[in-house]
Amino acid sequence: GPPPGVVPPRPSPAPFAPVPRRVAWPVVTSDDRRGQVGYVDVNGTPHGNQSRRFGANRDGHTHAGVDLYGYNGDTVVALASGTVIDTQTFHLGSHAILVDHGDFVALYGEVAPGSWNEFGVAPGTRVSAGDPIARLACMQGTANACTSHMLHFETYRPGTTQNQQWTGAPPAALLDPTYLLLVAAGPGPNG
Repeated sequence: GPPPGVVPPRPSPAPFAPVPRRVAWPVVTSDDRRGQVGYVDVNGTPHGNQSRRFGANRDGHTHAGVDLYGYNGDTVVALASGTVIDTQTFHLGSHAILVDHGDFVALYGEVAPGSWNEFGVAPGTRVSAGDPIARLACMQGTANACTSHMLHFETYRPGTTQNQQWTGAPPAALLDPTYLLLVAAGPGPNG
């Protein structure tokens, strides 16, 4: 079940990603919103930032992941054990790392290009829960400030090798990471 004190999310338009036995929160950060997951619970009560939740309405499409708070340069860690599949370009000059976690594939998006090299991570690298894999990117920033820095986290069915845009019905491979992230957050702040 969910951690103590956490009301489970309402049913989703996509199936929930399975929860491995050992999970780690995927961002090591001093941000006091660490562990916050935007979602709507089974009672219809919103928690966290609704524009960052899975299924949030975006201009012309639906948000296929959950955005997790952190600061530019914070360490991104593997949520569970698995094997890195690929690194690829992502949103606004950032990159993404895809990791096959067995029962699901996770996309860790909005990471700094090449930051995985610092941790010796490349396609084929085996990782365990909590292993560092990248750093958060500075996005939409000027020379003096980052206006957006977060981890964009998506989950897919096994065999997925590329993120998929959600317009209309959710893509068949897409899984909702909300429940998995609530478990990873544990009994800490979630709302």
